[in-house]
Amino acid sequence: MATAIVAAMAATASATTSGAAPAPECQIVLGPAPEPGKASPVLSRNCAAQGERLVAPAADTLLMVWYESFNYGGASTKVYGSGGPCDTGGYGIAYVGDDWNDRISSYKVFNNCNYSATFQHANWGGLCFEAYGTLPQRAPITSSLWISSGSFAWDLCD
Repeated sequence: MATAIVAAMAATASATTSGAAPAPECQIVLGPAPEPGKASPVLSRNCAAQGERLVAPAADTLLMVWYESFNYGGASTKVYGSGGPCDTGGYGIAYVGDDWNDRISSYKVFNNCNYSATFQHANWGGLCFEAYGTLPQRAPITSSLWISSGSFAWDLCD
């Protein structure tokens, strides 16, 4: 699979508080990059109505799930790629969107997206944090991130 650089605006997801209704389940599907170094389009952005569940896109690959709370709790957004699983170049999200900016407190990665680098500012700026695998606790300062199957994501922290 070719390297894909993607920009995504996350779907709206409400914060969950004690006694509040369950957080909605949301998902984004990212298209392949039109050319190397160019952002991929967001093909779809959906949230399920309260009490309903979203159907996973059949032809797309689950890459990552963002959570608003530590240990995979609260509102979440599933990120899918229409270009297949992560390769060594991976997928980059230049800005997670206003709804998720500084709100991702934990995340899970799938389909060979083992390496991640999260950044304090949009466009891979500011403080950088490298991780391998899923991350149950993350300070909610993420504005952009990169996931890949190899350490390429970590090279961006230099």
